[in-house]
This record gives sequence, C-alpha cells and structure tokens, in this order.
Amino acid sequence: MKRFSLWLAAICLSASAVANNIITIDSVCGAPQTEVVVTVSLDNAEPVRALEIFIPLPEDLNFVDGSCVLSSRSNGHRISAAQLGRELRIYIYGLTTNSILGNSGTLFTMRLRLGSNPGSYDLSPTVLLGNSSGNALPCEVVPGNVTIQAPQIKLITPTIDFGRVPIRASYTRNIQLKNTGNAPLVISNIISSDALFVPEKTQLTIPPQETASIPLYYAPTQRGATSQTLRILSNAVNGTQDIILLAEPFSVNELHVGSATGIADSVVTITISMNNMEPIVAMQCAFKLPKQLEYVSNSLKINPARSNGHGPISTVRGDTLFLMFYSLSNKAVLGNDGDIATFQLRLNGTSGTYYLNPIDVVLGTIYEENMLSDAFQGSVKILAPKINCAETLFIEGISVSEPATAELSVRNTGSAPLVIDRITFFEEGYTIVEPLPIIIPANQTMPITVAYQPKQEGEFATTMNIYSNDPNNRLKTVAITGRIRIPNALAVQGQFNDDGTYTLSVALDNLSAITAIQYDLHWRPEMTTSQSAFQPTSRISKHSYAVAALDEDTYRVIIYSLSNAPVQGNSGEVHQLVFSHQGDVDCCGDIIKIDNIILGNSSAADKVSQTSLTCSVQHTKYTRDTVIACDEYIWNKRVYTASGTYTDTLTSLSGCDSIVSLHLMMNNSSTTSFTVSSYEEYTWKGTTYTESGVYYDSMQTVLGCDSIEILHLTIEESNEPPSVPGDYRVVYIERENASSPYTKFHVAHYIPQSTSTPEEQLVSVFVNKQSGKNPAILLQQCIDNAGDLAWQTIDTNPIGNYTSITTNGVYDFVVQLTSSSANILNTIASPYQGNYYIRTDCANGGWEKYREDVDNLMTHSEEAFTHGGYDYYKCKHVSQTGINIKYTIANDHSAAISDTLAIDNIAILSILPAPADLRFTWNSTTNQLQRAYLNPSTLPSERSLMLVGNKYLYDTNINLFANNECALDKLNEWQYQLDIAANTNTKVQLTARYHNSVQYFYGQLDQPQVLISGTSRNYKMRLIYDFRTNRLITAIKGDQNVIDNLSVSEVMIFREHHDPAKILNFGQGRSIKNVNTAYSVMTLYKDQLNDSSLPELQRALYWVSFPFDVKLTEVFGAGNYGEHWIMEYYDGHERAQNGGWADVTYWRYITDPTDVILHAGVGYVLALDLSLFGLDSDVYAGKDHVNLYFPSNPNYGMISVAPTIVKAEIPTHTCEINRPTADGDRRIKDSNWNIVGVPSFINPSRFVAKQGDLKFYYHWDASTDTYDVQLASSFQTMHAYMVQFAGTIDWGNKIITPADIAARKQRAEKDQYTLCLVLQKDDNYLDQTFIQLEYEGATADFDLNLDLCKIFNTNANIYSVIGDNIEAAANVLPMQATTVPIQVKISSDGVYTMAMPDGTDGINAILLDYETGVQTNLLLSDYTVHLGAGAHTNRFALILNPQQTATSIDDFSIHGAQDDIQKYMIDGRLFIHSNGNIYDAQGHKIL
Repeated sequence: MKRFSLWLAAICLSASAVANNIITIDSVCGAPQTEVVVTVSLDNAEPVRALEIFIPLPEDLNFVDGSCVLSSRSNGHRISAAQLGRELRIYIYGLTTNSILGNSGTLFTMRLRLGSNPGSYDLSPTVLLGNSSGNALPCEVVPGNVTIQAPQIKLITPTIDFGRVPIRASYTRNIQLKNTGNAPLVISNIISSDALFVPEKTQLTIPPQETASIPLYYAPTQRGATSQTLRILSNAVNGTQDIILLAEPFSVNELHVGSATGIADSVVTITISMNNMEPIVAMQCAFKLPKQLEYVSNSLKINPARSNGHGPISTVRGDTLFLMFYSLSNKAVLGNDGDIATFQLRLNGTSGTYYLNPIDVVLGTIYEENMLSDAFQGSVKILAPKINCAETLFIEGISVSEPATAELSVRNTGSAPLVIDRITFFEEGYTIVEPLPIIIPANQTMPITVAYQPKQEGEFATTMNIYSNDPNNRLKTVAITGRIRIPNALAVQGQFNDDGTYTLSVALDNLSAITAIQYDLHWRPEMTTSQSAFQPTSRISKHSYAVAALDEDTYRVIIYSLSNAPVQGNSGEVHQLVFSHQGDVDCCGDIIKIDNIILGNSSAADKVSQTSLTCSVQHTKYTRDTVIACDEYIWNKRVYTASGTYTDTLTSLSGCDSIVSLHLMMNNSSTTSFTVSSYEEYTWKGTTYTESGVYYDSMQTVLGCDSIEILHLTIEESNEPPSVPGDYRVVYIERENASSPYTKFHVAHYIPQSTSTPEEQLVSVFVNKQSGKNPAILLQQCIDNAGDLAWQTIDTNPIGNYTSITTNGVYDFVVQLTSSSANILNTIASPYQGNYYIRTDCANGGWEKYREDVDNLMTHSEEAFTHGGYDYYKCKHVSQTGINIKYTIANDHSAAISDTLAIDNIAILSILPAPADLRFTWNSTTNQLQRAYLNPSTLPSERSLMLVGNKYLYDTNINLFANNECALDKLNEWQYQLDIAANTNTKVQLTARYHNSVQYFYGQLDQPQVLISGTSRNYKMRLIYDFRTNRLITAIKGDQNVIDNLSVSEVMIFREHHDPAKILNFGQGRSIKNVNTAYSVMTLYKDQLNDSSLPELQRALYWVSFPFDVKLTEVFGAGNYGEHWIMEYYDGHERAQNGGWADVTYWRYITDPTDVILHAGVGYVLALDLSLFGLDSDVYAGKDHVNLYFPSNPNYGMISVAPTIVKAEIPTHTCEINRPTADGDRRIKDSNWNIVGVPSFINPSRFVAKQGDLKFYYHWDASTDTYDVQLASSFQTMHAYMVQFAGTIDWGNKIITPADIAARKQRAEKDQYTLCLVLQKDDNYLDQTFIQLEYEGATADFDLNLDLCKIFNTNANIYSVIGDNIEAAANVLPMQATTVPIQVKISSDGVYTMAMPDGTDGINAILLDYETGVQTNLLLSDYTVHLGAGAHTNRFALILNPQQTATSIDDFSIHGAQDDIQKYMIDGRLFIHSNGNIYDAQGHKIL
C-alpha cells in the first residue's frame, strides 16, 4: 500500500512539471537511399546546461557521422553524437556553467540515411536534462518520425495457371497487383514472353495500398503444355517482377456413344458420333456387354458421309465387344462433327437401363497418336412385359347344361405390351372366351374368361398354361378348381284371410329330382296349425306328409314318398299351411323363420342349396265409408271436390297396410274461408284445436250446404318429441309471482328417463335476467294420468338462486339423474361456450339431425351485431317453394334455446312462397329471431336490392338514376355492389323487394341515413352490401380530387390489371377523417383475362402491395381463396440460407390463409387460376369484371396529404455460402433479396424512397416476363418491386438542407452522375444497366445496398461486372475516372445497338469494343454491331471520366446548316455533330 502511494505521488509530480521543458523531434520524409535532415527543438522554462539524448534507430535509418550541428542557442556548448548498434547517443554539454540560450527554438540538426523499405519509422528518444547545479530537470518528449516514400509492388498472382484448355478458344484470367508502398506505383510496361498471352493494358498507376486487376487473355492455337513469363516493369522500389504463366492447351477429340430404347426380343441401333479437331484416320473402342445385350454379328456400319475409304471390324470375345474402323491409305475421316458409325444390339433381358461405357478408346492419327480427349457413354433401355396374375382360379356352376365361367385378372406390370398367344388346359372341357392373341398394354389389367362345360355335378380341377412374351416367365401356370352345384330351394309367402286366419304358401324351385322335403317352422305360440291345415298341391300328389308340433312355437313339416317318386315339375307351390289364433293377436311385422331344410333325392342325398329362410307377416285391412259433403271433402289429408269412389293405403307403425275406400257424394254450396296460424292450440267457436287442419262451421239448409265457414288452421309444433312416462323436460318460465299464470313458458330440452347409474347432464337455457318477471327453471316429469300423458313439476329453481347469472344469455344448468329421480342443481350455472345450430326443415340436417350437418351451424359475427342487431346468422339459398321455413335455435346441450319463429309478414303460414336467399338471425342477448329475404335472380329486370335516395343519385358517368333509385349488382354469393356518384350528406335507404313486400336493410321506412358527410360536393363512391352481416360499405373511390374535409367510414383505391393505381388526389390541407376501413381493390376484366393474344403470365400474375396490413382471411370478392386465386411471397431468408441456384425457386404459396397478415410495405404476387376465369364462369356474376377487396384493420384513422415519414424496415438476409466451384461464392449474389411495396395510400409521387436509402430496384414486366432494373426515383401504390437491400427506407419527401447546398457549392461539382446503358434490337428496347458515380459511400467492390446483382432474363441481357464474377444490373462507383467491363448475353444472333437515350449526365462516356477496336462517344452517337447468340463476356467496356464534361449548346447556329446539326462543348472545346460525322470548330472531321 505504501509503494502504491509513492508511485501515485511521483505521477502527480511529473504531471505538474512536464509542461515546463519539452524536447521535440520534427517529422521528415524522403526517398530511399537518400539523406534527410532532422531538427530537434527545446522549449524550456528553466535554465538547461546539458542534455543527453538516446534514440533507438530501426534497420532502415542510420546516422550520418559528424552531421550534428548546434544552433545559435549554443552558449559555448559542444555536441557529440555516435551510433552504437541500433541506438544513436547524443550529448550536449559546456565546459562552463553557462545555460542554453533562450527558452524555445531549434537546438540542433542531424542527418539520417534512409534505407530501401518504404514505411514510417518513429524517433522516440530518452532525454535527460541537467541544470547548472547538476540536478536533473523534468522533461516531456514529443517524438517524430521518418517516412521513406516509395512504391512497392506485390504479386498477388505470382503464378497464373490457365490449366487444361481446348485450343481455338479464348480464355481470361486476372493479373492481381498490389501497391504495398506509400507512393503511387507506376506500371510502365507489361511484357509477355509469348504473344498468345495478351494483357488488357500494359500501363497503369496504382495508388498506395490499393489493388489492381488486369485481364489477361490467352487464345491457344496449338496443343501442348507451355510455361511463359510475364514481366512487370515499374518504379517499384523492389524492381522488376516476373509472373509465371502456365497452360496446357489440348485439341478436342471426343467420342459419343448414343442411346436407344427397345422392347425385349427386338433389335436396336446404337450410333457412335465423333467431334474432332485433329485428322483422325482410325478408331477403336470396346464395351463390356451385360447378358441382356447381344451384339448382332457384322452390324457395324460406317457412316458414308464421313467415310473416306474406311473399313469396319467387329468381334466379340467373352462379354467384350470390340469395334474398329481404319483406312489402309491413312486417310482422315471426313468432317469434324457428326455420326461416324452404327451397330446393332439384340435385347434379351428383362426391363431396365444398361449402360454402354466405351473402354480402350483410341482416336488415331497418321502419326499413330491417340488424340482422344474424352469419351461419353450411352445407354440401352429395355422395355419388357411382365405377367402378373393369381396362382389359383375357382369356378362355380349351377347347371350341367350351361358352361360355368370365371374371370382371371391378368395385369402387365412391365414396361412393354404383354402378348398372350397361347393358352392350354391339361383336361378337356375348358376354353377361354376371348380370342387370341390377347394384348395387354403396360401397367394395365385385362380379364381372361375361363369357361368349363360340366358333365355332372361335383368338384373338378385342372391346370391352365398361359404362354406369353414375358422374357422371364414365358409359361405361367394357374391351378383351376371348382364345383357344379345345382340349386334347389324353398320359397314362402303368406297373407291374412278375411276370417283372421293366416295362409302360408310354400313353393319349391328345383333342378334336381327331389323325392322328399323336410323343414322346421318357427312362429309365435298364439298362432297354431296342424296336419289337418296342410293343403297339398298337385306337385306332391304322390307323396305323404306330416305336420308335428316340436314345441309351442315350432312345427316340423315332412313330405315323403315311399316309392321315391320325385316332386312333379321344377317350380311352383308345393303346399299351403293355414294358421289360426284365439283372441286378438297383432301379428303385423312378425318374422316366420324356416330352417333345418332337407331336400332329398332317391339316393338319400341332401340337395338343398339353402340353410334357412324367413317370411315377414304383413296384415292388410279393408274398410269402406260413404260420405255426403258440400263443395269439398278432406279425407286422409287430401281435398276432394268431385263425387266418386276413392281408395287409399295407410301404413301403421308396424308396417302393415290398411286399404280404405271412400264413396263420396259431393254437393255444392257457398263458402267463407280464412286462415289462422297459432302456437300449440287455437280456440274457434268454443272448440280448442291442437292440430293443423281445415275445420268447418256452417248453418245447413235442407241441402246441407248453406253458409259454410272454413278455417285453415296451422298449429306451430312445439319442440316436444314423443315422450313416455318417466321422461323429463327442462322448462324456462316467467311470471309476476308464484300464483300468477305464466307470461313465458318455454320448453328448452327433453331428457329420456335414465336407466343407468346416476349421471349428470348439462342443459342450456336462455335466461332473460332483466325481464323483471321472476324467471325460474322447472324440471318436469312425464306421468300417466288415467291413460293420458301429463307433465308434473318436480323441481323449481328461481334464477335468483344462481349468483353466477348476472346478465341475459345462455347458461348451462346441471340436471342430476338416477333411475328413479332427478333434480336441477340450484347453485351451479355457467355461460355456454359452444356452437349454436339452426333447426329448420330447409337445412340439410333438418329439424332433428341439426348437429350432424355443418349446414345447420350458425356463424357468430360481431360485425353483424353492429350493423344488423344480431350476432348469429345462417344464410341459405332456397329454391324449393312451399317448404316450411320455421326455425329455432339449438346448441350442443339443448334442442330449443329460442322460441320457434314460424310466421312473419312474408311467410304467413311459415311456408316459403317463392325461391329466395334467406338470412336466419338470432340475437343472443335478447333471444330474438328474424328472417330476411332476397330475390335470388340476377336478371336486371328482377333485381330486388335497391338503393333509394332523398337527393339525386348518379352513375359514375354522372347520369341521373330514374326516381333516385338504383339496383345493386351481385358481387358474389352473399355480397352486392353498386358504383354511384352523390353529393355529401345525401340520405339513402337500402331496400329489398320480395313477394310484394319491402324490407329495409339500411335506413328505416321514414328514417333514411347519410352516406358521407362534408361540404356539399359530388363524390364517386362504391357501395358493397353484405347480406350476411347487414353491413353497407360506403367507400370514397380513388381517381378523384378530395377538395374538402370529409368524414366517411370507408375509402378505396383501385388498380386494374398492371396499370397504375387510381388514387385520391388531396387538396392542400385536406383529409378524410374517421376512416374505419380502407381498401385496396384489384379489378380484373373478363376480356383481358381471356385474351389469348396476351401472355399467360401477364394475365395470371400480379405484383401487389398494400398501404396497410391486411388479414388474408378478410379478403373478399371474386372466387375462393386457394381455388380461384392465391397469394405468393418471396423467401429471401431461405435463399440466403440455401443459395439461389438456377434450378431452385424461392417463391412460396400461402396455402393456409389462417392468421396470415399481408404487411404494409411488403410485396406479394397475386396468382389466378385462369381456367376458373373463363368467359362463361359464374365468378363474374353477370358482369364484365371481378374485384378483389383487400381491407385494412378496423379504425384505420385519417388519410391526408401531410408529408408524414413512414419508416419501413427491410430485413437482412446474409448468405455465407462459399463453395470451391466456378459459381460457388454466393455471399453477395444471394444476400438481402426482398420484395417491397409502397406503404402509402395517396399519390406515390409524394412518397418516394429518400435519396441514399435505396438506389435501384427491379420491376417485373408482365408482358415479357422480364426483370427490368429501374432507378429508384418513383414508385406506384399497390405495386411491388424486387430489391437487393436491407435496412430502413424512409418513405417521405426528401428535404434539401443548407448544409447540402453548401457542400455542393464548395465542390462546385455534382454529387453524382447516373448513366443508363440500353440494349436495343430493331429499335426495340431489350434491357438496360445503370452506372452511377458518386462522392460518398461507393467503392470499386460490390457495395450491398448500393449495387444490384443482375437477374438474367431469357432473351437479352446487358450488365456490368464487379470484381471477378459479380454481374451487376446497377453499379455504383467512386467519383473518379474508371473503366467498367460491360457484358452482353443474348439468345439469338443479330444486329444490336447500345445507346444512352437519356444522355450521359454531362460527362464523357466512351463505349469500347475490344474486338473491333471501335470507341464510341455515347453522347454523340449509338453503337451498332452484329453479335452472335451467347455470352459476350470480355468484349466491351465503358470508359467514364467525370472530369471531362460535355454540354449541349442549344442556341448555337451555323449559317446555312441543316436542322439535324447538334453542337457540344466537351472540356471547353466546341464540336459539331452533323450527318453522322463529328467536326472540330475549324471544320476538320475527327470522327
């Protein structure tokens, strides 16, 4: 601790004294091997008598002896200096006590000799000062440094190896040089020891610490390895450098073996082709042939077109085939490419692919050299059939006079047709039905019918032999077994007689000779018979019989012949057996069973073909009535108006018929009729009716037909199912007090009596907590009250007992059940959380099976509650008139949550009067039900949904609608739309006319509502009505001016196909407030979607974006998602992870829209299935276009023209893939790809990417399916763009600050120059690339977020190259003179033009063609050249010099000159461009 304190004190002392005495060594610089003078100064606050300075010297600094010279500050002092090793020691002293003169300035100078290595070297001395008293003085040292300035060259590529390359082609490598010195490196020449190695440039200057890349071209003409030297001459301190050049050129002489496909047992021809650069006089090769391939002897043939007197030789040794051709006169084959020979192979094996790999290949020259560079294998694919069928086949017959047949299913699982040309059997009597040959295609199945002609009953067997062309299974055997069993069977039927007896008739169908019959008969004990009741027919006239009772419900019947006489005939009734009974017996629905059947022949063999049979007892009753009526008579629910005799057949619950007959005598009278609908019961003229029907009351005259009153009564059914004593029901009631009658009595659910162990059951009940009518829950049980069913209350629970019930709603109550009792828990009730269903006859599940079909499931909607006053709905298309449309609401626990809505002012008898689109609704808070009706017709004359205004309503062309009303068009299944123009504050009603009634969906009868509010102006609007939720969307449409402040709930902008969006144009300071929902609308026209002259992709794909987030499941309009249309996104993250290889796509479909948000500012692709948008498609709903509506989230807010900055974060996708292949470095090419959109709802000209954020983007051209690079200066709302960018984009106005202006004035130059080089053909635009020079942020390397990698199109591409292999569509470079490699890739040859139609931005831009040597000033003219198909990678360059400016002079004129003369000032000199030539100011033609 003490040591630490002393050290701290010394530091403090030194710090306080350091500023008084300072030794400073100046910094100097010089060239290698020269001397420099170093000055040492002293600033002293105290007298200094002597100094001692020790300076460490590096290797490249050495002291010049005797070079130290004291300054005038010496006061009789002397200086001594010497270098000891690498340390310089300097002493200044005096023989007297005199101090150094003065207090500041130079103390002495010295000289140092510089070495050869460039660099900066520190001079950091150790100094000791002394005063006249001999005491040391504190001193601060300011070190200096010595810089050796010189360029130094480093060979990054000391060896350049072109490797093994074919001759007669051009190759490029890069010379990489770096200046590791600190002065400019001047390359004065680059000399190659072989003229075939040509550097692109031989003179250049490389700044310190920078690298230069110089293309080196090599075009070998002869084969053979070579090693050469490339000498670099420069001013580098390390002198001349040599680069070793290596290459191994070779000539291309290739042998290609062709491929063939054939069917087994056939012969195929194999082609051998050869492309050769050398004169080939002979060829030989060999093949290892698998056993499936057999060489056809002497089949080797030389192609006459290439033969030059050559002869073939072929031989097979073992499994090796040797082939050769030669020329006795050593003549070379003709031509350099094409087929040279053919040979044939016989295919002997099973299906498969077998490879022909040439071995021991020789392509010989006259000098007996083998010039083969490569050989390529071929293949033979054998297609062979394969038979597949069962190993066994069973045949069963029922007659000896007819053939018995069975089908054998034969499948060809091979790859060639299966031919069955022969089928045999080991035994006689067998044939096949189908004619031979039988041909079965590959992968198909065909039946073969086998027929057997039996001679007798019994079993049989044989073997079936199938011969086919299956090479591995020429003979296929099938074991056939079978039997002939002749059918013999009994049949029974019966009927009741008028006297109550029952006659059973027994018949026998037999093909065998039957001599005896026995069977047992089972029926109920009350029905009896005996032998005396047996009534034989003539078929058993020679037989005896017996009927015996085995037990109380079983009889045995035996029929036999002592002489073995057969039953006569082969079919028909054998006997009858009559049954009688005592007392009343209801046998309807009984089943009489007959079993233990025996049918014997003369050999006592049982010939029965059945084990048992049954007879269903049906009882038919006949009655006849005679009636005299007036005008009409209802009988069995039918109305009769004429006299006559009528019959009807009624069926009981047991299934038995009762035939009734009516003899009607009809008289006529005057009648008065009326219709009533009532719930459960109705009292008329003192009589209470509980069933629907037609009832009469009259005062009869002597004719019985005077003054008839007819009541057409409809009793609405309760929800009560058939009940039996012991069943329960849960009832909800309301009443004033315990003794008051019920004001509400609602049966919620029925519960069958429990027969199991104790259980609990949930029952849902709607509770009106705010009714004030003492609501309660009753549990009632069905009882037998003297033969009538009645309901007895066994448990009462007031709703007040349940503390959990605080509001109206549906609650679950717990019913406890045992086998003998039940009760409701009086404290437990919880809100119901499940589904709700509609019970109605017009839904698929009907009234009873409502939970078994989704058609009965109701939809919950808060939007419907807001706009329609209900929160559950079910919409149905009902075309069946006369159907009952009453309905009630049920859930998973109860069958009747609500009352039943039967009638309303349209369905007077709860019967639908005409086809309709129906909306069934339920308010779960009030328990109210309501129906709405729409005429489903789409015909203009029958449309029923109308908008009615209190002021003028116009169409969008400002044509007035008659009577201020207009019909809405059907948009899709449940939505309607209308385009109108109307003034603000116009009030409207939306009505629906159906069956002579009018419904009000928006606005009431005397209460129309305002569409939009604001200053009185006329605006175009689109109205969309959703029948399901009763919501009317009233949206201001885009493509119009907003000239006042509006308050409207919806706003829409529209885009048609690929056109710019129709947006709102705001006046200054104007806005739309209180916007609940904004919409982006895609409009697609039928004629364009079906115009086959347009490319399919142009009609099917649309790049889109949205100014707001969109929930994908909320999109509505044309068709269904995933069927008619779907959204795609681009997965830039996955591309960065896996690499953007040519065969991989990163477009991804959004297959499941659930919970998917389409984000603002992100681009997507809308894809259509064009097959579902045909001219006759229902998706158009009778219109010429369709719309897709993309809504924002609710409560969008305000839309205005305010220059709000919207920040968009574009994600980073970093690729780290770097493989050792030609195109394996993907780190730049696959990073940061994104699709962006414009997060702006208004005019995009006010919302562009801030300068410096995003410079370029790709626009996908739908008409050509090409990616077109564009300068990021403007964007379109609702469109999307491909970018290679990550970070933040500020969408807003670019503000030019005073600092920006001052910086420009100081430079007196432009911040940047932007040039666009365009590729054209036949005056048609093909592609373009951008070059931009700027002061800040850009380097010569690829700069992410500035440069843009090239996306290659199919037909034509122009682009620059950054570094070794980065193709760029946009290239941002530093503001300096530069040469930019330009490459062109085209799919077809022709004459192409490169031009800058927008000018050169005021600088010189020279296009250089290395191949022709032509230089073109693109300011003055275009460059046109013939190019072949393919990539032109090293031919063009763009030479740019921002210091050389070119300015057009518009007001310059020449006397008598033609109008096409153009004038330019280039670097202060005047040039004239006239008729394709360029002249200087003196008139000399210079270009």
